[in-house]
Amino acid sequence: RNSSRPVGVCATATARAGFGTASLASAWLSDLVGRGTSVLKLHHLERKDQDIILLGALHDQDEAAMQVKEAIESLRPDHVALELCERRFKRIFPFGISAFAQLPAEERCAIAQRLRSGKDQFAAAVAAHTQSVPVTLCDRDFRITEDRFLAHLQPDILKAGALGALGLPSRADLPVEEALEEAVATCIWDERDKVMARRLQS
Repeated sequence: RNSSRPVGVCATATARAGFGTASLASAWLSDLVGRGTSVLKLHHLERKDQDIILLGALHDQDEAAMQVKEAIESLRPDHVALELCERRFKRIFPFGISAFAQLPAEERCAIAQRLRSGKDQFAAAVAAHTQSVPVTLCDRDFRITEDRFLAHLQPDILKAGALGALGLPSRADLPVEEALEEAVATCIWDERDKVMARRLQS
């Protein structure tokens, strides 16, 4: 697990049985791979009368955002889910996506370019809105994740980690790096993955 790991669910396309989403996804991904330009990881899940397409992407890549937009336009899903909670979604679209869509094109472009992270989620939400596709936010509130992360660490580990981040001397006998890695893996990845999986199934 590192910074190059495709993080979670960027967009989930759920289509009615017989709609051909799986074939569309395969053809779309094959085309990208053939051009040597795919930066997404695509997974196809079948559930009864639904096809679910998971798109894994790095949140800070312009190319990933472009391909997510292309995926939604090509797959024509009847639903899109994002790896965002309500608070984080409002940070990206403080007045809602409908209000954003009504802004002049120049202003919309400037807002998109200012994004440092979440570019793929931004593109997915805009593409879904353009096609009148419902959007679901499937991540848990980030404040819960922050609280879980901090509670997972012992006070002396937190103190040593904070001092180290500030470049100040701290206890060298504490396994700070290992504890932080374990807390990230548990609270930021594994727990959230389970939350999102449950919400995708509901």
